Amino acid sequence: MNVWRKLLCVVFLLSCLSMTAHAEGTSHLTVSQTAGRRGSTVVVNVSLDQINGIAGGSFNVVYDNNSLALVSAEAGIGGGSVNPHYALDTVRISFANVMPLQSPGSLMKLTFRIKEEAALGFLPVNVEKQKFYNVNAEPISAESVSGGVSVQAVELALSSDSCLPGQAVKLELSLGGGLYPAGGEFDIAYNTRLLTAGSLKWEQKMGNTAINLSYHIDADAGVIHVIWAAAEPIGANGRLCTIIFAVSENAAGETRVQAQNLRFFDENGTRMDCLTTEDGLVNVVNQYKEQPSLYVVGGKLADDGASATVQIALDGAGMVCGGTFQVSYDPTLCVLTAITPKMSCVAVNPNNTNGTIAVSWAEDSPALDNETILELTFQMNGNTPALLKLENATLRDKKGKTIENTAINGGKIGTSSSLQDPVAELVQTEHSIGIQATLYDAEFCGDVRTSTAQIILASYSNGKMSLISIPTDAVSFDQNGIAQISADVSYDQSISELQMFILDGEGEMTPLCEKVGFSI
Repeated sequence: MNVWRKLLCVVFLLSCLSMTAHAEGTSHLTVSQTAGRRGSTVVVNVSLDQINGIAGGSFNVVYDNNSLALVSAEAGIGGGSVNPHYALDTVRISFANVMPLQSPGSLMKLTFRIKEEAALGFLPVNVEKQKFYNVNAEPISAESVSGGVSVQAVELALSSDSCLPGQAVKLELSLGGGLYPAGGEFDIAYNTRLLTAGSLKWEQKMGNTAINLSYHIDADAGVIHVIWAAAEPIGANGRLCTIIFAVSENAAGETRVQAQNLRFFDENGTRMDCLTTEDGLVNVVNQYKEQPSLYVVGGKLADDGASATVQIALDGAGMVCGGTFQVSYDPTLCVLTAITPKMSCVAVNPNNTNGTIAVSWAEDSPALDNETILELTFQMNGNTPALLKLENATLRDKKGKTIENTAINGGKIGTSSSLQDPVAELVQTEHSIGIQATLYDAEFCGDVRTSTAQIILASYSNGKMSLISIPTDAVSFDQNGIAQISADVSYDQSISELQMFILDGEGEMTPLCEKVGFSI
């Protein structure tokens, strides 16, 4: 019995110490943060996070009355009296109770209308002169934490890119600001001495909404005028479109591209505030690392187990304006059933008897990254995977000159385990090993994009394996599902081999021995 009493005493003492420690914690009077457009109504709460015996008190809330109009002010968990007209820019509350407050919560709720003349950006709302007391009228300290209202606008930002003189660049125009426009117009202004506008490619969808777009290039003024509309409001943030420019042969240094004359509207036709957060920069350099590549994407069997679709895609690196190549396959293993050109000027000459497809194409402006040339559909004759080769490939620039040092990557049709090998490269220095890999296996890339799989890098040293998880930001994906992996490991002379694996959600690590392997 004495043992139990001692245990109960210890528990009681610990409980008292815990309550004392909690009671001595500082209370915080926090103003919430919210956001809205000009003309909209927003709610701001002033909340207490710890009671600490507080039974009564008072405080002021100060706001910018030039930008915010007070609609109402209501007492919260403490009750009390609210004076919404304590000053032109101040609301005051006083409350008193015979018992301490029972739980944390909002002491005052304020509703504001954002005035039409409000400045864009953040409007602070602050607490001042706070005083709190317990039931014995003894003071209790509390710290204040400011909040406020963000006056929202549609935000447009242009990306930047680098290239050699005479090449092409792609700038992306992205939407931000957290609002949902449904239509509008804007101009893209550029320097006509250095840049020539080629085309503007609109995102097919943003969220679940299809977008219709038209644009006109005024080459003399250096302006692309864009008008767009959607059936319903588009996504709050994301890429709106891509603008492609050809760069002058004499260009050097940086030149700026700007979004101007912004007019955006909501689903009711009400105009929305807009601003440009970042201009685009085209940086013309003397040396450029990227090289063009021609590759096969896809190849996984469809649900019928007999058909498969692949895309022949091009990473033009701002150089390629056209070219020729031949797709070769074994006609005893598969039959070509459909060809769909994806570029405007593509000529195709298929021969299913000998298993070849001759392809040529030409474009007015250089191709950039990951543009699909054509799509091919095959019907399998059995279960044996079919190899697709890209042969006799010649890529040409806008002068018709053959581009040297290009990468050509074929593929396969079959199950995911038989799809095409990636392109991998190691860059070894004295202290580190840089790993660059391109995975053209669309299904594999799709697995890695899920939350239940990740890429693991294994290093072998003196017969022992060490595992390194490749971080998410080291893997990027394009619209075709191609994965670009860029990672670094510390160099150790004892490392003899590097290998990549996929780790699934169940903890199973599958080696990609035929897909990615590096030898030191």
